[in-house]
Amino acid sequence: PLSSGRDVRDLIEGFAKDRRDVAPSSAFGPYAMSTAFIGYDLSEELISGLFQGCAIAGPVAFVVLLAATHNIILALYAVISVAGVVISVLGFCKSAMGWSLGIGESIAGVIVIGLAVDYVVHLAHMYTEASKYNLSTRVERATFAIKNMGTTVFAGAITTAGAGLIMFACFSTFFHKMAVLMSMTIFFSLLFSLGLFMSLLFTVGPQGSAGDLKVFAKQLCNSMRK
Repeated sequence: PLSSGRDVRDLIEGFAKDRRDVAPSSAFGPYAMSTAFIGYDLSEELISGLFQGCAIAGPVAFVVLLAATHNIILALYAVISVAGVVISVLGFCKSAMGWSLGIGESIAGVIVIGLAVDYVVHLAHMYTEASKYNLSTRVERATFAIKNMGTTVFAGAITTAGAGLIMFACFSTFFHKMAVLMSMTIFFSLLFSLGLFMSLLFTVGPQGSAGDLKVFAKQLCNSMRK
């Protein structure tokens, strides 16, 4: 595992450094070198990149959702759902599969965000489109969204999960991990989009012009003119 491997590497490198400190100036070394150490360094950089990627992708996803819905409340609910998907997938890998953060998990962790956004953005967009059909209450708009986009979201989840399931037949450990990660990402994305996100829309979703950036911008312009 990466955590214990790093401890062993640090112990060996520390031992070699102590020997170099007391060695005569004419001596060269000793130095601790191993291809495994290179793998540990790569994993550390990828894990660091994972957290940096999440820190960047989270706000970017919020901006994209805000641009797609023009509603700050919907964008906030969608980002909460996306964060739940990412945490659930990584938590499943750690608790159920016993995997520590490594190369495969770090790469997939950033991909998860992109897949998780896909379903909520469709439902959120359809929720906003409901206002064009004279639907103003949250129940009417949420019902409109689930009727017109629920089947599409479910069908998209099946096709994407099917693509991930094929990789279970691969012999490479990396592709097997990717199959697990992709399948669980689709599962949790479907669960959070049709479960948590739609539940939020049915119970505390924006009604009328609540959270609408267009209305806010118009009110701001009118107040500035006065």
